[in-house]
Amino acid sequence: MNTSEDTNQPGPPKPVDPVTTDQSRCVFFGMSPDMLCVASAQGLFLQLNPAWEAVLGYSPDEMIGKPFTDFLHPDDLKPTLEAFGEQTRGKDIFKFTNRYLCKNGSVKWLEWTGKACDDQNLIYSIARDVTEARKTDATLRSMLRAVDQSPVSIVITNVAGDIEFANPKVFELTGYGEEELLGKNPRILQSGETPKAVYEELWNAITHGREWRGIFHNKKKNGELYWEAAVISPIINNNGIITHYLAVKEDITLQKETEEAIQRNRILLRTVIDNLPDAIYFKDAEGRKVIANKADWTLMGYHSEAEVLGKTDLELFDSEIGMRGYHDDMAILKENQPVINHEEAFTDPLGNDCLLFTTKVPLKDDQGKILGLVGIGRDITERKKNEVQLIIQADKLKELNATKDKFFSIIAHDLKNPFNSIIGITDVTLADLPTLDKSDIQKRLKMMKSSANQAYTLLENLLIWSRTQTGKIDFEPGMTDLEEVLRGIITLVEGQLLSKAITTDISIGNEHRVWADQNMVETILRNLITNAIKFTPKGGNIGITATVQDGFLKISVHDSGIGMTKEALSKLFRIETSFTTRGTENEKGTGLGLILCKEFVEKHGGRIGVESEPCKGSHFWFTLPVSPQKT
Repeated sequence: MNTSEDTNQPGPPKPVDPVTTDQSRCVFFGMSPDMLCVASAQGLFLQLNPAWEAVLGYSPDEMIGKPFTDFLHPDDLKPTLEAFGEQTRGKDIFKFTNRYLCKNGSVKWLEWTGKACDDQNLIYSIARDVTEARKTDATLRSMLRAVDQSPVSIVITNVAGDIEFANPKVFELTGYGEEELLGKNPRILQSGETPKAVYEELWNAITHGREWRGIFHNKKKNGELYWEAAVISPIINNNGIITHYLAVKEDITLQKETEEAIQRNRILLRTVIDNLPDAIYFKDAEGRKVIANKADWTLMGYHSEAEVLGKTDLELFDSEIGMRGYHDDMAILKENQPVINHEEAFTDPLGNDCLLFTTKVPLKDDQGKILGLVGIGRDITERKKNEVQLIIQADKLKELNATKDKFFSIIAHDLKNPFNSIIGITDVTLADLPTLDKSDIQKRLKMMKSSANQAYTLLENLLIWSRTQTGKIDFEPGMTDLEEVLRGIITLVEGQLLSKAITTDISIGNEHRVWADQNMVETILRNLITNAIKFTPKGGNIGITATVQDGFLKISVHDSGIGMTKEALSKLFRIETSFTTRGTENEKGTGLGLILCKEFVEKHGGRIGVESEPCKGSHFWFTLPVSPQKT
């Protein structure tokens, strides 16, 4: 019994069986995921666990008995031997890392931990495959360098919003140091310029796991304001819990200022072009209007810019004007040639004919590609009318100046000469009177009379002409008997006809009544007949005829005188040419008589003209109405 009781009592532990211990070691040796190795002091593999085959691809049989250097990467051979030699001579555990060649040709990084046992002449070591870990570490280092060197600001906060990480760009941009920002809330950067609603929208998004994008108007440490475009995202762990917030922010101050400047310039440009009197427009590459100022759409008869945008000239104008404008636009866009200061006919909404001064130039981008065209149109209708008026006024002024010059010439010279002649003959006659006989006195008296008649005729024409220039001469047309007027004039010039033995042939028929101012008709005929006498040599002939043509009586004065060249003919009836010639007996003239004839004839609505050739006489003619003219 006692023996039984003693048998059930616990006794001292039993010793471990050595065989059992070796078996346990083999089990652990085979199960280890690490690469276990026993090598000789000379570096020969003696024992390897299965993990070696799993990592390098070689079976233990392919490696056992071979030196470890056979499997080293060539570049790591020398440093490994040096490290191995130094560390195996020491008493402590050695560690180093090198590369091994795999059976498939790839390379693995192995991290070694081992100890040399001198008493056994063996080396025990553990190798761990750290290839992926090294790749991950390299990637992390690259990412960290990228974050540090990033041109954008990167901030990581905890869920309370306190800053836990900021890259160098943050400190560079804001002017704050690490100790001033880390652990602080980003509100330290707020300027008060960003609306509160922006922050509410931000927190609502990221606390619900969504990404937020927006713009902040922040303030630097020195008080300077700046703009940031931000993307803020929640960082979520494997359990779906938000642990941090990541903010990536870019300084867009320059961009913002540029945009604002562009916007200001756009507003300024639009204000300017909309208030310019010229029509200004932009068209795309298809000839469609994309911008039109008020002057442009008003000129075309529209009420707003919206009515013309997106339309070509074909749609904005009638067929002829629209087709011409469209073809011009396409030619400019195709040939890349501007049209400068081109006059274009245009019809306004009221149907009035207008004239535009147009300039169109191709619009190009930075690469020279044609995007469309810019056009400027100026309504020059009134200017053209004014130019015409200016030309008329200039011609009139020129004529008036010529008239003035002619007037002064006549007064200063032509009117003076007859009186000088009379005075001179008188003085000579008085001095010679005691010795003169009757025939000499008679001759001198005739000379004095001729000069007096010349002065009288000139003075009479001058007075009449000056009255026409000032508009003070009366125009009183009525039925005038041409035959009666001719009789009076022939009587007046009878002495001149007799002195040059000139005969006259008058053939005016029965139709000799005209609707004219009698005084003006007398002036016209007197000048034409005295001119004919002046340029007809002694023994010549003067003919006067009249015929009715289309409601007008055409009166012609022919002479058998010296005639005129084409050059002389071109200067007649023009006061500015101051043209006159001497008669066959050196008779003087001023050319003023023909000017009066022209003005008086045209006053009646008639015409005056002349045909002549040298040595073949001259034919002057003019027309007067035979009845009152309709106005």
